[in-house]
Amino acid sequence: MKNLILLILLIGFASCSGGFRQEYETFEEFDEASLRAKGWFPDCVGSDAFNFKSVSDLDPLYGFSKFEYIDAKFYDSILNTKDYAKIEFSDMLQAIEKHSEVKPDWFIDLGTMNNEELIYRKFDRWHIINNSVDKTIYGLITN
Repeated sequence: MKNLILLILLIGFASCSGGFRQEYETFEEFDEASLRAKGWFPDCVGSDAFNFKSVSDLDPLYGFSKFEYIDAKFYDSILNTKDYAKIEFSDMLQAIEKHSEVKPDWFIDLGTMNNEELIYRKFDRWHIINNSVDKTIYGLITN
């Protein structure tokens, strides 16, 4: 009986490692997710968004997310409000490097990008990158 309980506990712990992963192909799928699940994506998600990905964990607190979009004017208008503070490349890089060991392969690699194509913003605990050429938003939430 002890072995069975130990086995169940080990399976439980093993299934919790690696963070909480989410993927949604369409906005409709994303919109049907729970509020808790949607909380791992920035608040700027519009109805034209698609191809959502996220990996997150509470200890330590981090959440990497990504989604693509169609309407560039919509995201430009949101990300250029006073709520989304401009931040420097070095600030963004520092936030990402803090969690480099858990950064997913699909998250943007700033070392290979043309920085003129990227817009860096901070909103609350969110660090946001807008790749205006690929029409992709990347988000990192952290303390």
